[in-house]
Amino acid sequence: MMPTPPTDVSRRGFLRVAGGLVLGAAAVPLVAACGPLGPTTSTGGSAGTSGASSGGKVKLPTYTALPNLPISDLPGTPDGLLAPGYQRYPGNLIRSVPQPPGKGGDAHRWGHRRPPRHGS
Repeated sequence: MMPTPPTDVSRRGFLRVAGGLVLGAAAVPLVAACGPLGPTTSTGGSAGTSGASSGGKVKLPTYTALPNLPISDLPGTPDGLLAPGYQRYPGNLIRSVPQPPGKGGDAHRWGHRRPPRHGS
């Protein structure tokens, strides 16, 4: 058997180069997202930028508890990071929508069933 000349491209070599090109092309937007948003002036930003891009702090939305929640067994935190917990299903539920979606009847699953696995 003669060794293959270095000019021949094997399937494995082709896939390696093609995969590298795809990963490189996918990395370009990620690297571009790490850079500055656009040209800035020496005064700290252009006229069309928001407070976040000019170095200011972002105003996050505040937590608002739902009214008329059932009494919880385990209280949540006041800032809303930890929701109230229930050890049993609440008896008096809140109504989230005025009317149930659809006709309010039973819901049925559409689709086909997978056949059972052999040996189980």
